[in-house]
Amino acid sequence: MPAEHPASSELAAMACRLADDTDPPTHLLWDLFAALFTAEIGRAPLPTDLYACLLCPCHF
Repeated sequence: MPAEHPASSELAAMACRLADDTDPPTHLLWDLFAALFTAEIGRAPLPTDLYACLLCPCHF
């Protein structure tokens, strides 16, 4: 994720929740995360994008 497009707190919170899932794209929040990610970043997310927008220390 480019530094000029930091994740919103909502996007980061969803990414944190999804990062704990074993298969994030099948999680119920994935569609909402994907829509918000696309709106903020301008492209569809990949599962690895979860770690690019995390702000919590437990996922660094």
